[in-house]
Parts: sequence; C-alpha cells; structure tokens
Amino acid sequence: MKIINRARASGKTTMLINTAYTTGYPIIVSDVARARCVERMAVKLGLDRVRVFTVAEWLKERPRTVNYGINKVLIDEAEQVIESALIDFLHADIIACTMSVPMTELPKKEDKEEVKTDDN
Repeated sequence: MKIINRARASGKTTMLINTAYTTGYPIIVSDVARARCVERMAVKLGLDRVRVFTVAEWLKERPRTVNYGINKVLIDEAEQVIESALIDFLHADIIACTMSVPMTELPKKEDKEEVKTDDN
C-alpha cells in the first residue's frame, strides 16, 4: 500500500481520481457527502467514469465486484475511512488509536543547503 501524505488542498484527491480513471479501480470514502464531493471533482476533471463508494456501499457491493474481478481499491482520506469501517465492524465509537506509518524522511533545511549539484 502506498500512502500519499501531503498538505491539505495539495492535489491528493485529484491524484487519486486520475489513478482511478486510469486503472478502473474504485475509490472508497467514509460517507455520502465525501462521495458526492469526489464525484463532482471527477466530473470537473472530465473523468466521470470514476466509481466512488462509501464504506457501507462497498460492503454491500463487494459480492458483485468479486464476480467482475475487482479486488483493488483506492482510499480517499484514509483516517476517516478507517474510522468509519471500524465503527461499522466493532459497533463502538473509537476514542483513540495509534499508528506507525513508514515514511521517507525529507532532508533537514540545513542538509538541503549543503547538497551539491552539477551547477556548483
């Protein structure tokens, strides 16, 4: 699983919509409001073939998608989807959780200044 971790409004969902359009993989979101938002974004981008499901919709649709060989999905706003899925699964409100996400560390500002290029 690849994690796209960028600032808010930096194009993460747009990247996901483009990937969904290219691959045919559906996008899973936490709720209906978010699904409609992603669908509107896809239409604005001219990529209206993108399929978007809430967690609940996907769980109902899942038996049919298996027949079509769809076993890969894209997740938008993972923390919200994970919370929604766990609440549905556990039938309990989640107060807190922990997570370790392996990420590539970016160089510190002072390290960037020391990086030599072919122009130096």
